Amino acid sequence: MRTATIITMMALLTLCGSARADGSPRDQNPNPPVEPALQAPSCDITTLMAPTLEREIQVVLDRAAAREKQLLAALVASTDETECVRLVAQIDALDLRRDLDVLKIQIRHARSRGLWDLERRLRERVDELTTGRAVAGR
Repeated sequence: MRTATIITMMALLTLCGSARADGSPRDQNPNPPVEPALQAPSCDITTLMAPTLEREIQVVLDRAAAREKQLLAALVASTDETECVRLVAQIDALDLRRDLDVLKIQIRHARSRGLWDLERRLRERVDELTTGRAVAGR
């Protein structure tokens, strides 16, 4: 379920990333006006979907998929019940680790762009995932 959510989010963000915040196509004006330094940028996740961010997230997803494939192969080959239980626990933990790694990348990119509200919301999501309970006010 988490994989589907992440893939859907990436697809939507990639599609949304083909237009500017004002709705105009990206290629319409190659030299957009520069925002004043004191004006806070839009706090939108699509702002973060730069090629660098996409590559970093894809690396995390590819590594997690490769590791999951290794663990599943080991599970199928295993005849020891204790080993099977250990492998299943590792597979379960892999989903959470992947989600946290993606969120950490997004947090770092939000912080580097001064998107403080987005960074806060992403950190709240990390807290929810690591503690197992929703953050107050949500």
